[in-house]
Amino acid sequence: MPFARIWITLLLTLLLPLSWAAAASSAFERGLAAFEAGRYAEAVDAFRTAQRQGERSAALRYNLGVSYYRLQRYGEAQASFKSLLNHATMAAAAAYNLGLIENARGNERGAVPWFRRALRLADDANMRRLSRKALVSLGATPPSTSRGGESVSELGLAYGSDSNIVDPTSTATDSSDSYLELFASYAHISRSGASFNALYLSQDYAEVNNYDLSFIALRGSWPLRQRGWQLSLGPLLTQSQLGGLDYEQHLGAELSSQHPLSGGAQLRTRLRLSQISSGDRPALEGDQQRLRLEYRFGGTDQRLYYEWEQNNRTDTTTASFSPTRHSIKYRLDVALTRAWTARASLRYRDSQYPSLSGSARSDQLASLELQARLALSRALALKLIYKLSDNRSNLTQYDYQRNNVRAGIALRF
Repeated sequence: MPFARIWITLLLTLLLPLSWAAAASSAFERGLAAFEAGRYAEAVDAFRTAQRQGERSAALRYNLGVSYYRLQRYGEAQASFKSLLNHATMAAAAAYNLGLIENARGNERGAVPWFRRALRLADDANMRRLSRKALVSLGATPPSTSRGGESVSELGLAYGSDSNIVDPTSTATDSSDSYLELFASYAHISRSGASFNALYLSQDYAEVNNYDLSFIALRGSWPLRQRGWQLSLGPLLTQSQLGGLDYEQHLGAELSSQHPLSGGAQLRTRLRLSQISSGDRPALEGDQQRLRLEYRFGGTDQRLYYEWEQNNRTDTTTASFSPTRHSIKYRLDVALTRAWTARASLRYRDSQYPSLSGSARSDQLASLELQARLALSRALALKLIYKLSDNRSNLTQYDYQRNNVRAGIALRF
């Protein structure tokens, strides 16, 4: 759908340069004059000169992003607008323009969340009107934001094949099997920023039913703000079963933070503390602490994170379930066409277990995951996922390789 052409008048209205609260520097003013005259490359040069002279105003970053957009330098425009997503008064406009960028790139699916975000954040009636019209033009139903905020649900069904089923409490089984996977999620975010998330996942193997999995997660969070950091704090509950028996129940809390960096990059952290119980596997009971540091690159959909995990479980005299783990992961998302998107993830995890009877287990797990998604409509998509895992241990019974592939369909509403 030619959204950019249909709403070109609205786009032109929004993309007029802003001069709010900018320091009166001659370079900045030259940039504004060049923009108004349609000389966008000259405007970029002037705004960059103002940056080098020490100007860091939100108005400068916004106008620089608009100029990049006019030149179709979408990566640089995206970085400028992302640097404003935590700004008190400009976050909605930044989100709206990020939607315009994704639409201009042909990624209509990627544009919808930005327009929804702009609608949720906007205090200005004109911005809400523009955001709603953008969503309607893309065939997406605008969320209700009058009182209840915004809700999104997703249902998924997939068929998969696992070359080597892994028992999470012991070793690989050297058994292969096919399985049916069911996925359901619900997310709600209020106008105040408070959120609630629910997730259900099940995997039903055709023959090896001892490893049928069911998993439920519930999480809530409330926003906090502290000197440029966007914080959220809330409870977490997860319940899982394996082969029809209780596996683990986690009851805990999660503290997350976001902080904008230069160039549209972002630093995120997450601290999760859990108390673990297990009705059928008492050796797994105890507590767990996990700390994640994540860097999101500006201008591109790339993420890099490190995670530390500490477990203090009950254990047994012959086996420990209390590893200390260090993980590094890299993820890249790419819009290939209007309908096709792809994701690639690389992960390395080191696990060190306490010594038992003079022997301490040490594992190193490397994995590669590739995903492809084909949008059949605004709400319906096909997914194909492949994952390769390779675990190496000083205790050879824990060595394994595993190939897991699944294809399915997902419906979002």
